[in-house]
Amino acid sequence: MFVGGGADFLGELVNFRDDVGNLVKSGTEIVAEGQAFLDDARAALHIFDGLAGFALDALDKVGNFLGGLRGLFGQLADFVGDDGKSETVLTCAEPLR
Repeated sequence: MFVGGGADFLGELVNFRDDVGNLVKSGTEIVAEGQAFLDDARAALHIFDGLAGFALDALDKVGNFLGGLRGLFGQLADFVGDDGKSETVLTCAEPLR
């Protein structure tokens, strides 16, 4: 019983070693794929962050431009418009001859 079963036991150990090796190999492949996925996710997040920053900067520049136009047209309206102030006129007691 023990004599014939020794070869099978050694064969099972060899198969177990191969199975463990395959498990470790597949585990490292999963870790490598996970690392690649995380690298891709970081790259995508970096690109998204850059695009969002670009859009916010562009909106800020447009706001500054429109604010400047508002100030320009306000000054132009003050220059052209009448503020309701009466102008001084010279008067004299007698008409000049």
